[in-house]
Amino acid sequence: FIKDRDAKTLPHILVLNKKYIHRDHIYPRFLEEFRYIDAELRPLLVHRMEQNLRSGNRRGDTTFVSLDSFDDAIREEMHNLSPFVADLAQKPAILAEALILHLKQNKLVGSVEELKERLSLYFDPVSMKPLRPHQWFALRISELFERAFLRLPVWKRLWIRVTGKYEAYKSTYIDRTATTASQQELRSRTTSGDTDRRDGRRPEPNRRGRTADQRRGGSRPAPRSTAVSRRSTGDQQKKGYNPKQVESAWEQFGSSIRKKD
Repeated sequence: FIKDRDAKTLPHILVLNKKYIHRDHIYPRFLEEFRYIDAELRPLLVHRMEQNLRSGNRRGDTTFVSLDSFDDAIREEMHNLSPFVADLAQKPAILAEALILHLKQNKLVGSVEELKERLSLYFDPVSMKPLRPHQWFALRISELFERAFLRLPVWKRLWIRVTGKYEAYKSTYIDRTATTASQQELRSRTTSGDTDRRDGRRPEPNRRGRTADQRRGGSRPAPRSTAVSRRSTGDQQKKGYNPKQVESAWEQFGSSIRKKD
């Protein structure tokens, strides 16, 4: 999806999630619904981890077994919470173009380095591949485990430690990735100022009519087959680029930023 970034790169009207949308509204809507998912997702996953700890995972939930299964579960919840964001996540070229167009129109960046910083929230600046879902939302399995563990009754926590299960759980849920404090600060700083200044919409309520707290009443495991299908579709679209192509792309980005609207 590396092309010269100008105002004509994206068509004026696109179809996302089976609905028409103007290109100027893609990133503002994505950001609004991304924030909504971000607010709902962590409590939902902490609750799921807590249920697994309380029951010894009698349901056989595989959410936290590996990063792949973790990403599958996140994709599934993304689709439940916002089909629009889930659809756009499968179309990284459109997301990148919409983000760059939004940044230019609102004069939010003035250099290639600033653009790289913004894009790094969703893309690897070296390979230009989209980041994995758990990286999008700065989620770490070990952090979810610690939060869920603290929500258990005192006697349950004591029993888990005495039996040696605490270290076993930590070993099972240990992360092979790390979202640093600086990355979290960057996400907070940049997304808080990225809302289109012409768009005063407030975040919409849960589109499924259920809050995270209401969903906690059930103990359903995350569906696996649909999520695996989405992951396969996404993997097919994650195309890598060689260093020369990436460097050329950044030069084009810089040229595009310097152009006057």
